[in-house]
This record gives sequence, structure tokens and C-alpha cells, in this order.
Amino acid sequence: MKPVERIHSVTTITRKIAHSEQSTYIEVPFEMPEHVEEIVVAYVIELHGEQEAVIDLGLRDTGRVRGWSGGARKAFRLGKEQSTPGYLSGDLTPGNWAVLHNAYKVTE
Repeated sequence: MKPVERIHSVTTITRKIAHSEQSTYIEVPFEMPEHVEEIVVAYVIELHGEQEAVIDLGLRDTGRVRGWSGGARKAFRLGKEQSTPGYLSGDLTPGNWAVLHNAYKVTE
């Protein structure tokens, strides 16, 4: 039996959310390649000033929303058989996916 080759890849996307985008939904699109068994999504907020921002988090695949954790999480894992609570496990079909954000509270 041939051993399974595991490939780990990291993609970083930087997206500034302006104060004028507060209370809007923002999609950060990405292409899901073939043969992916699990993804991990995380985000970091760079603060400017002392106010705290609140950015909700979710994910959509090529046809539906696969999960939403609101402001409760800054990261999640989605896999074929197991996922972070609030996210639907299953096939990670290739195509146009997007990380979803609700710019709930954005600092000036």
C-alpha cells in the first residue's frame, strides 16, 4: 500500500475593512483546489486606536453557506468528516468559495 501524501499549504489574504463598511457583509473569495480534505480559516484584526472591532465569520462553498460562527470565533476547521461546531462537514468541492464577514463593529 502506498502511503498517503499530505500537502500543507498556507494562503494569506489581506483585506482592510473601512469604517464606512460597518454593518455590511463582505465576501473574501478564494478558489478551492481539487483533492482538499480539510481547510482551516483564521483571521486577525489589526487595531488602530483603543476601540475593539467585532467582525463576524462564516464560509460559503460553490452553492450554499457551510457555516457561520458570528463573532464567537476567529478561526474554524472544515473537513470531510469533522468540522468546528457551526460548520457543515462534507466534500470540499473545487470551485469558487468565500470567507464571509459581517463588519459588525469597525473602528475609525
